[in-house]
Amino acid sequence: MSNDKKDNLLEKKKIGKKKLEKKLDIALKNRNLEIGLFWQRSNYFLVLNSAIAIAFLSFLGNNYNGKGIPMIMAGFGLFVSYLWIKVLLGGKFWQNYWESKLKYLEKMLHNNSMDSDSILFDNNKYTNEYTVRHFLTPDMEERKPSWRKRLINFCVLRKPSVSDSMIGLSVGFIALWFILFVCAWFYTPSFFLPMGYSIIFF
Repeated sequence: MSNDKKDNLLEKKKIGKKKLEKKLDIALKNRNLEIGLFWQRSNYFLVLNSAIAIAFLSFLGNNYNGKGIPMIMAGFGLFVSYLWIKVLLGGKFWQNYWESKLKYLEKMLHNNSMDSDSILFDNNKYTNEYTVRHFLTPDMEERKPSWRKRLINFCVLRKPSVSDSMIGLSVGFIALWFILFVCAWFYTPSFFLPMGYSIIFF
């Protein structure tokens, strides 16, 4: 192969690597953006649901005798929680989308550069678990960790999903609002009286 052909081949590889790096940077920014938006939206819906719940319970604490307003508020809370789940699931979809793109582009870049130290996302779960376990395990010279620390490390290595926990919370709010809506439908002062007296508002 002539020198000119070798130079052209190297130039094409450099251009291809730069394109992959640019696409990888775009995917990383979009993935981080989706994670940030996920938590911003979650906080908004959580605050809104909490405000509706406080307003709903305030009627019980004030011995409200009607059932129209509590039913409307419970129905509104149910609708807001339904939107909350939809928003979270949509955000989770795009977060997974960009993470899959990151893994693919990083794998392509790794195949071109053969630099194993540059791999951040394209790792299997066993590699990730080994990395975290190695970090959590103390050196032999250090004292043995307490049972609480070992329990925490064990739970950490189970790798619970933070976003899935928030989605579960939104499902819990839907169940709560549904129960309150049914209770408001059959509302009587004697039914809610013990609950109203047990609530203290500041």
